Amino acid sequence: MRLVSINVGRSETLSQGNRRETTGICKYPREGSVNVTYGGISGDAIVDSKHHGGADQAVYAYSADDYDWWAETTDRDYFPGLFGENLTIRDMPSDMRIGDRLLIGAVVLEATAPRIPCATFSMRMEDKDWGIAFDRRDRTRFVPPQIPPERLSRRTQTLARSAHCSKDAGRDRSPARERGIGPPK
Repeated sequence: MRLVSINVGRSETLSQGNRRETTGICKYPREGSVNVTYGGISGDAIVDSKHHGGADQAVYAYSADDYDWWAETTDRDYFPGLFGENLTIRDMPSDMRIGDRLLIGAVVLEATAPRIPCATFSMRMEDKDWGIAFDRRDRTRFVPPQIPPERLSRRTQTLARSAHCSKDAGRDRSPARERGIGPPK
């Protein structure tokens, strides 16, 4: 695994039809290092704290390999941070489960939940049906477990995965799969 980018967002207003929304989903690669805390990545805007951020949604990681898949199957360009992730990781395991952990330098991230696509994500992608397509692909977000805050840099080379035993680790964590919708084969 390789950390491709660290992405942070700022408050921006998106529009689709008559709807306007201020959001922090628009994330862009950042040079240098950042602090990773229990609340997320320093400098990253979380506008809707009722539905985003907090202890179990502090950091969102997404696979650069999945961006490759999207680029091959759709007619659009993709770039790190487009999906609102804080970390874009090359060769991230596609079978991550709740409770699995990633070690990135001194930072430990734990998978806590799959990404549940919202209307803001569809607005960001300028496609009202985007959430359905993304839900079928099914990936996980990560949150730092109870560790001291640490610094993270894109130059960090130590990336490792460990399966962590939790009550949910053996369950299929996908709301999409629970509805009978699986990821593309």
